[in-house]
Amino acid sequence: MARKILITGASGLLGLALTLEARSRGLEVIALYHSTVIDVPGVQCIRLDLLNKSAAEDCVRSLHPELIVHAAAEVRVDWCEDHPAEAERINVGATEDLARLASEMGARFLYVSTDSVYDGKSESYRETDTARQVNVYAATKFRGEAAAQRLCQGAIVARVNFYGCSGRHKSNLIGWILGELKQGKPLPGFMDVIFCPLSVNDAAQVLLDLLNSNVSGVFNVVGKEAISKYEFARRVAAVFGFDPGLVRATSLAERPLRAARPLNMTLDVSKIEDVLGRTLPDVATGLAEFADRIRNGYEAELEGYFTAAKR
Repeated sequence: MARKILITGASGLLGLALTLEARSRGLEVIALYHSTVIDVPGVQCIRLDLLNKSAAEDCVRSLHPELIVHAAAEVRVDWCEDHPAEAERINVGATEDLARLASEMGARFLYVSTDSVYDGKSESYRETDTARQVNVYAATKFRGEAAAQRLCQGAIVARVNFYGCSGRHKSNLIGWILGELKQGKPLPGFMDVIFCPLSVNDAAQVLLDLLNSNVSGVFNVVGKEAISKYEFARRVAAVFGFDPGLVRATSLAERPLRAARPLNMTLDVSKIEDVLGRTLPDVATGLAEFADRIRNGYEAELEGYFTAAKR
């Protein structure tokens, strides 16, 4: 009998990639979504408000999954800054409830966190380095990490940064870059913001491999290579046949933002590479594979899971 996996936030960028990857591995997949409806063949898709504690508990207990990936979160950084109590309920409270349930049911639990738990003031970060947060969003995600590990022995915490397409018109980095480039518009690229991008499909594979292992604790799950957002946008342009000159060098300080952001998100991935026994992709490898997926109709495939749900 196939192992049963429950994925929260399944209509999101990572959640949907996890759903499809788990299905391809022959797992029995339960995909939970909140407001954006999805319909994925071969997957049990369920609408559920995780903040409705009694309903969420009844639902999860009745399903009794062996594996839980908690990818649902409030990720709008400036919104969290203006709504700290709500961000706490979503990113911490719901995590506490799910981690407690996972522990009671004996399920493996993986909590999806963020590279933003680090303050961006060091040259590079290992999992053992002190995590200091510079905004409400990151602080709630870090408290979610603590809740997952406190309430569910053997929990996995993955600090991620990923890019990809969601199959719908929702803001994400690479979708925005390509949207501007297709219109021939110049776009800003932050020279002073450094990150380690990993395609969402690679991230989904890594996370499921972690669940299938006997490890626990905190892992940096990002790309092998650190790059500025300016250079990343230029490489995206080149890979998709657009003019990299459309990307204009700028700095984060030039953009008015409600919440502070960390500038240097260079994360060391040696720990996860040791566990997996393989090297994580660099930017060129990841973008080439991502572009191949797009050219082979991947975005249209994803869009179908949302449009089918509306029929």
